[in-house]
Amino acid sequence: TSGNTVTITGGTFASGTTITGGYASSSTAGTASSRHNAVSITGETVTGENIYVQGGYADTGNMNVTDNTVELDSANVSYSSVDGGYAMFSKNAEATVSNNAVTMKAGTVSVSINGGEGYLTGSDKATISSNTVTLEGGETSSIAGSYAQLNSTGNTVALTGNTVNLNGGHASWVFGAQAADTTTGSTSTITVTGNTVNLNQSLGSIGSVCGGEIEVNSGFSGTATIAGNTLNLNGGSCSSVYGGKSTGTGVTVRDNIIN
Repeated sequence: TSGNTVTITGGTFASGTTITGGYASSSTAGTASSRHNAVSITGETVTGENIYVQGGYADTGNMNVTDNTVELDSANVSYSSVDGGYAMFSKNAEATVSNNAVTMKAGTVSVSINGGEGYLTGSDKATISSNTVTLEGGETSSIAGSYAQLNSTGNTVALTGNTVNLNGGHASWVFGAQAADTTTGSTSTITVTGNTVNLNQSLGSIGSVCGGEIEVNSGFSGTATIAGNTLNLNGGSCSSVYGGKSTGTGVTVRDNIIN
């Protein structure tokens, strides 16, 4: 699916509504492509709670989720989660989630905003790169340029070159990129490299800011590296900063920069 646009300027959405610019699903042998789709939610007459928004979505088989956008500028909407591009894996799948973007100017997000996201289920391969989140206003619990959740072992994940721009609003946690491996004894390979957070000017306080983070569970025996991520502290305020941050053992953290 490609070139679809969802534009919303008024109305009320039921709790739990999902709004997707482009949705693609394939068999395990096929390819699902969701590209160049857009969602725009603007205007003070739009209302709703616990809304899910995805610029582009793909599931099953091999996936390509690229160049999708989300723009949020409606102060009376409460979102649960927002993704520029989202890939839902089956086992032994492969996906690229790249060049997706989210811009938020108003509203509230209770869980997270992610430029690109992947949900992995085992022996999957994901490249989540060059995604961008720009916060101009509003409030969110968490922001990540890219996010990967690994729910089984044997995955290979690269989160590279993602960017978060903080120009206003409030966020409790900010990550250039974040990966969470929930599997005990995982053998996955995870790299979080070359991601950037730009803290420019915050209208409200920002909580913790981190260039890249990897969380692993007990018994992790794979390979995990956080390297070459950058924080640019150009203005505003935050409670704590990390060039790179790991939770759990067996993660290499090196060569991250705070300017």
